[in-house]
Amino acid sequence: MLEAAEDESAENAEQFDAIYQSKADQLAFIAQNNVGFEATDAKMVEYQELLGVENVLVVDQEGKVVAKALESNADFTSSRFNLLRETFRTHEPSEAVEIELPEQEWHKRYYASRIDDKTMAVVEQSPDELTELIAATGSTKSVLRNISIGQHGYVIAISAKDYLVTYHPDENLVGADAIDAGLDVAALEDGAFSNITLDGTELFCGVTRIGDTYYLCSVPEADMEQSGAVTVCVILFAFFVVIAAVTLYGIFLMRDDERRESEDDKFATLGKLRINRTIAGKALVLSIVGFLGILIVSYYMQTLFALSSQSLTNNERAEQIAQTIERSQERADELTEQYGERYLSKAQVAAYVIDRNPKLADRAKLQELTDVLQIKHVFVFNDQGVMTGTNSSYTNFILSEDPEDQSYEFRKLLQGVEYLVQEPMPEEVSGRVRRASSPISSRACSSSSRASSAWATSSR
Repeated sequence: MLEAAEDESAENAEQFDAIYQSKADQLAFIAQNNVGFEATDAKMVEYQELLGVENVLVVDQEGKVVAKALESNADFTSSRFNLLRETFRTHEPSEAVEIELPEQEWHKRYYASRIDDKTMAVVEQSPDELTELIAATGSTKSVLRNISIGQHGYVIAISAKDYLVTYHPDENLVGADAIDAGLDVAALEDGAFSNITLDGTELFCGVTRIGDTYYLCSVPEADMEQSGAVTVCVILFAFFVVIAAVTLYGIFLMRDDERRESEDDKFATLGKLRINRTIAGKALVLSIVGFLGILIVSYYMQTLFALSSQSLTNNERAEQIAQTIERSQERADELTEQYGERYLSKAQVAAYVIDRNPKLADRAKLQELTDVLQIKHVFVFNDQGVMTGTNSSYTNFILSEDPEDQSYEFRKLLQGVEYLVQEPMPEEVSGRVRRASSPISSRACSSSSRASSAWATSSR
């Protein structure tokens, strides 16, 4: 589970960086393709809003800021930003550069894409969204909080380097020194089982070391003592019931023999004791049956207690699973909304550049644009719903007038709707599930105006 969470965190970071590398690349594409690009602060504000980022800048090869949407703390002449300048050599978007200086309240990630041999487009973005995503889905806490052991057990994570508690269900203990909290470090051996005390709580733990962290699967000793106490009480109760039954049975037989004036040959002498053979034999049989009953009751009670504890644990786990499913559904809804917004933004960029330079609607340039936008296809339609350009294999495509067809919904754009994000659905031709989004744009053609839309699709 921890390895899966680590892989998911790495994948989330990669996807986050890919999004903003694409944003930098989009700005560079705008600058390179005659769509009214100007390296001015006013234009940078326009591009900032278009791309949906915190800040965009144009920076020269030496690190001098040529234009910016907002002021930045970054000194791009510093060697710490050399990785951004790699874009001049590779002609590809740079790797992310993250700067975190808490004392300056400065925590940003930077991405660059080459515009020409002298300048590059730079995107400045806070990684808070990525940090929150990793904390919710890929952190140690997000994994361990969903693990329960027994009825009240849990997992504790302790650093093998400095013995600080890195995870505990009680958040007040996170970051605490485990030694100061009463832990004997001698118990921290991989594969060991022992009793420990942490912050005054006595626990029975199994220890596993993974990397530089000890993971303690812990069950409160109170739970184990409770189980043992119940079993012992039941056994003692059964024992006294058997002894009382045997004793009372013997007394009843003795009184019966006294009334019948039993003969002496029914008695055996053991020192000063006289034992009634009849009573002794029956008492022995009753005792054996009674003790067998004690064994059966003990086994039954232990099984019943285990099943009861398991039932309680399963109920708790069922509640946890329900809560996890609910959180996952909420997260899925959030991601669906986020991806809808992101792909709408890509479609808006496509509409922006094609609106300002209609020559970009040919197949080669649209393919270049889709590579920059990191999407599958772009479709350009005129005000009649006739496709006028695409990088896909489709030709002579017209938006359907049948409400049952997938493309019909996009006719709303020709009626003045500003944008549309369609739910993922199979393509009518290929059957592949894709999501389409489109904004409407206007452009002047000769002496008349007409509406057009850019329709972007992505695989889901």
